Amino acid sequence: MKMKLSYYFHISIWCFLKSTLGVFGVEEGRVSVMDGDSVTLYTGVRTGQHEGITWYFNLIRIALINGDRSKSCTDVQCNLNLKAKNERFRNRLKLDEETGDLTILNIRTADDTGDYQLIIHSNSSNNKDNIEKTFRIAADTSEMKSPSVKEGESVTLDPGVNAYNEMSWYFSDILIARLTGNQSQICTNAECKERFTDRLKTENDSLNITNSRSTDSGEYKLMINCSTFSIIRKLTVNVTNSAHPEVIAYVLVAAVFAAAAAAAAAAVVAVILCWWRYNSSQQNGNRTGEQNTTNGPEVVPLNSRLNGANGTSNEANCSLLPADNENGLAANGTPQ
Repeated sequence: MKMKLSYYFHISIWCFLKSTLGVFGVEEGRVSVMDGDSVTLYTGVRTGQHEGITWYFNLIRIALINGDRSKSCTDVQCNLNLKAKNERFRNRLKLDEETGDLTILNIRTADDTGDYQLIIHSNSSNNKDNIEKTFRIAADTSEMKSPSVKEGESVTLDPGVNAYNEMSWYFSDILIARLTGNQSQICTNAECKERFTDRLKTENDSLNITNSRSTDSGEYKLMINCSTFSIIRKLTVNVTNSAHPEVIAYVLVAAVFAAAAAAAAAAVVAVILCWWRYNSSQQNGNRTGEQNTTNGPEVVPLNSRLNGANGTSNEANCSLLPADNENGLAANGTPQ
């Protein structure tokens, strides 16, 4: 019941401002936004030139600024009795103290679309000098895709809009391109030229990055400027590090040849091992046979045994005695 009374109370205030105070000079603007956009609505005035500035969303006050800065407010602070209604904008509203411009951060198209009314209060005693502007924020059903490509491929950044006064592209907070009508300026600073080196082109309000590199990956910002509002839109580009097809083919061929060479080398080693083992076994067999022949019992004929017993071996032994020769004796025991 309280919520309904508050709603009708704001309706009454709005009707009073429209009829009694004589708000005039209505200027409507349509703003198409996507989820995640940040939108700034311009007042077109300076706060010092007017008594105060008030912003409404669907007839609910969401921002106020006047000569007494201590009384300025945004979001829930402006309507403590309607806290439940204003939770949608918590920490997402910014008010420029110099101009009264209202910025809505991280737009949620399901909740934030609707009419935003601006009332600029005049310093004159005539309230009919007050100015009203209405901005209608609508959801853009199109989708701005974040592209993902391989190195060497081209990337197209499509803003999803056209017919705006100016569009500026930023990468890492560096201005890389500005499109104004049919005119375009690309890489007007040294940082941009060093990073992109003549790889940026514009076509039909889109920005093209040719011969992409992995260093081109990151967040790009698009600022869309109009006379009554501006939009900041973000998208992420992902460039994967991938070798060229020719390099991949060379690598595959080299791998095949390497595998074949390894297989051939393994076969040669196997043959050499088999041959070595075979020769080793043959040589071991021959050595075993020789050892058996040498170490076997000696066979002596019977006659040799008998002759040895009769003294033949003693004679042979005596003839080898050097002492006999030294004493002047012959081998048969007679003096020389």
